Amino acid sequence: MTGRSGSRLATFAKLRAFAFALGLVIAAEASAATRHLLITDVDDTIKVSNVRDKWDLAWRWAFDPRAFTGMAELYHAWLKPSSSEFHVVSGTPRLLEWSVEGFLDDFNFPAFHSLQTRPIFTWEEFVIASMLPGLSELYSTRTFKEAALKEILQQRQVTGDDLVVLIGDDTESDPEAYATWPNPAAIYIRQVAGRAIPQGQIGVSSALEIAAWEWRAGRLSAASFEAVLSEIENEGDAENLFLPNQHCPTGHFLIPGLPSALARRAQRAQVELARICLEMSPQSRLR
Repeated sequence: MTGRSGSRLATFAKLRAFAFALGLVIAAEASAATRHLLITDVDDTIKVSNVRDKWDLAWRWAFDPRAFTGMAELYHAWLKPSSSEFHVVSGTPRLLEWSVEGFLDDFNFPAFHSLQTRPIFTWEEFVIASMLPGLSELYSTRTFKEAALKEILQQRQVTGDDLVVLIGDDTESDPEAYATWPNPAAIYIRQVAGRAIPQGQIGVSSALEIAAWEWRAGRLSAASFEAVLSEIENEGDAENLFLPNQHCPTGHFLIPGLPSALARRAQRAQVELARICLEMSPQSRLR
């Protein structure tokens, strides 16, 4: 090999290395430029509320607030990118908005970028909305949530380049309201009532299932998945995992690509979750 040809090869190698490095920088900048928006409901999504039983709901709100195990860890992991935004849309009356703020703080959820609650400002409105929810669209949870989502869409100037995940439950109108969001990356619905949800939405029963889907989508690392799994494994109170008489999981979904030891732990946790749910909800059918 002549000195000149060797020099050309060396120059070519340097240019190729430079192009590769430049590509990495461009890819990293593109990734950083992509906003991640997490939009969540509160009651029976991250908070153990039991909205289907109004007396139990009132008791839990006043005396026994609880968070579903693993949800705070999941949200912190998902919101790690610096471009992430956390938005909370709750059917809680504006009159009681302070209780939502206190719950999020007490149970170590991420700081939110926006919090929207239902426009009910007085106790009189609250009583009317509770007793006669169909009296006026003003008190409709679905109408409020659809408007709240539209406000986020417009005020945050969300585009098709942004990555949006919405998380709710099937006890009220989250599935229908979330269906109005254009092209989300994913919609997860905690299946408490077990009713049908719109096509394309993903029914889940715990933070572990959401973490599994997000791992599959490449939006959650194995370490973050393990952090959520550990919370589930170490939970000693079943009432932080499921609501009484809720729809139960089968405990048999697959999580391809996980390290084998982690996959075995996850499979055991799934089966245990199904067992616990059936003990709490003996009449609930498996999905």
